[in-house]
Amino acid sequence: LTEAQRPAIEKPVDELLASLKSGTDNNTQLLLADVYRWHENWQQADDIYQGLLSKMPENPDVWLNLADNYRAQQREQEAIDTLDKAIERLPDNAALHYSKSLTLVRLNDKEQAANEIEKAANMAKNNSYFWYLNGVLQEEFSVDKAVKSFEQAYLISGAPEQLYAVCDIYIRYDNPKTDECLAELEKVAPSYVIDQLKQKRALTSAKPKS
Repeated sequence: LTEAQRPAIEKPVDELLASLKSGTDNNTQLLLADVYRWHENWQQADDIYQGLLSKMPENPDVWLNLADNYRAQQREQEAIDTLDKAIERLPDNAALHYSKSLTLVRLNDKEQAANEIEKAANMAKNNSYFWYLNGVLQEEFSVDKAVKSFEQAYLISGAPEQLYAVCDIYIRYDNPKTDECLAELEKVAPSYVIDQLKQKRALTSAKPKS
């Protein structure tokens, strides 16, 4: 927010905080902590999250939001430690593994980040975004996993941008299904997008094979 915008929202935010402070149930307290976090009142948010963890440790949102509170302060290792404790308690929660993956990316631990997003994708099964991210992160370590992940993302969503990702990785690794992919993409993408991919393919094909 700019300095000019702040006064316009300060009054409604103060009113919201006053209303939430009067609530004693856990969900209201969680929302209060979130509002503090959104307005960078990190310590007030932390105090409430910590209190809620003792009351409802099985609620993944408390763990996730506490980790977000640390991440927003560039306290990535504390976010990781929080998520590790959460995963120990809730090992099959895909969102926890996804959050840990994002934090590991910020720590430049790409291999562990890839491992965590793979777990999240397999747990969530039908979350095309998790499969897409798995493709992005796996490419450095396993092209085969990356290709299959992009394919799975497209199978789930049917979204043109997911199909583009499939065609792009096909082109970069000279996949035999490239023509089939481009033909499918031509049905839904602007012509300039197809032209760009074909140019990339020509450049890739022109490179000497190592």
